[in-house]
This record gives sequence, C-alpha cells and structure tokens, in this order.
Amino acid sequence: MFPTTLNGKKFKVKLDGYNFAPYFQGKEKKGPRESVFYFDQGGNLNAVRFQDWKLSFAVQAHGNIATGSRTVTNWALIANLRMDPYERGMEDGGGAVDFLARQMWLIVPVMGAIKSFFSDFMDYPYQAGSSLNAGSINYSLIRQTDALKRLKELESLHPSS
Repeated sequence: MFPTTLNGKKFKVKLDGYNFAPYFQGKEKKGPRESVFYFDQGGNLNAVRFQDWKLSFAVQAHGNIATGSRTVTNWALIANLRMDPYERGMEDGGGAVDFLARQMWLIVPVMGAIKSFFSDFMDYPYQAGSSLNAGSINYSLIRQTDALKRLKELESLHPSS
C-alpha cells in the first residue's frame, strides 16, 4: 500500500506485486504467488487460480469476450491445470462429476484466499469495470442516481451536529 500525493491530491494505491527474483535466481523453490484472481470487464469475480487448481464460479459461454454471455454456475468448476491445461475435463463426462466432488476440499483454502484478497476492500475499493454495451442501462439505474442526488441535496440543507 502506497499513499502518495500528486498535484496536491492524495491517492492510496494498492499494488499487486510479488518479488519473483529469488525464485528466478534459484534461491527459492517456488514463487511467492499462490493465487490469481480472474475478473471480467464489469468487475465480477469469475475464477480463482490456487496453486495448480482453478475454480471457476462463472463461465463465458458461446462466444468471445465481446459476444459471449457470462453464466454463474451452481457449483464451482474445478480444474487441475497441470493435468488439464485446456480445462476440458468437465466437457468429457466419464467421471468428471466424481472428480469435481472429490476436489471440494479446495473451497476452504480458496475462500480463505478470497477473504484475504478483499480484506482491505473498504480502504482500497476497486475501480468499477465498464462495458461498451448499453444493455444494462435501465430506469431503475436512473431512479437510483436521481435518489442519490436528492439525498445529497437534503444532506446539504441539514448539516450534521
């Protein structure tokens, strides 16, 4: 965490940096990062990679980043990326559900990694993602924006004591 001031404005920056130099120099047997978080362009958490495993909570179906649709699954889809680097195990059938059920223990350490990742969320909130698609604009969004504007106006009329 690096608080800094630029042009008279204070910024709090949280860098997601890891020092891999000791690993690449052969001084350490493994790198310092145990997990990677996958977010979509709207800021939704889609998956977490934890060591050799990847747990997907949402998948992009039928298309690419521009044309696909995000689907939240009932269970986390689990893949061992060393055994299945293309994550096709769930497509193959033949014991995939049994394999998935036997790996449910991963939920515990992954939820711990997620909790740790978001532990300072109130101090360092994420920057909301955006979409180039206007399909999410609706009347309730406009009403919420209007209500917040009116609330701020009312707050300015009655200063807090």
